[in-house]
Amino acid sequence: MKTCPLAQLSAATGKSHSDARALAKSSFRALPTPTATSSETLLEQLKEKYVDHPKTAYIKKKKTTKKKAATPRKQKAYTLSKELQAVVEATELSRPEVTKALWVYIKKHNLQDQKNKRLIIPDNKLAAIFGSPDPVDMMKLAGLLTKHLK
Repeated sequence: MKTCPLAQLSAATGKSHSDARALAKSSFRALPTPTATSSETLLEQLKEKYVDHPKTAYIKKKKTTKKKAATPRKQKAYTLSKELQAVVEATELSRPEVTKALWVYIKKHNLQDQKNKRLIIPDNKLAAIFGSPDPVDMMKLAGLLTKHLK
């Protein structure tokens, strides 16, 4: 159980609660406020202590992080199957290049479903690559290309 600080003071001194309050008020001292003369003396003391130390303004340092030059990444070129060659019109391409060329073909021939753009409705050339004339989700496109890359 917590007790009042004045009650503790009155118990310690053996005086009444009102006497303890008066004692607490009389013993309380405010902290001295700094005066102009005291701050001036501090500045003088600093000047004496650091005689040879020059006063310099703070200068922000420049960040010296160097960016590495971007190195072009070489992707492995795959030999394409005949079905895939007919669509992308190339014999060897990397996987990202094949995907990009396939999307160009899909957009050029308007083979995306109008309501659900994730679905690709294959024409005869794409049906040979996908293995069926059924619509294919765009996320399954990369998996279907794997068997046509050697």
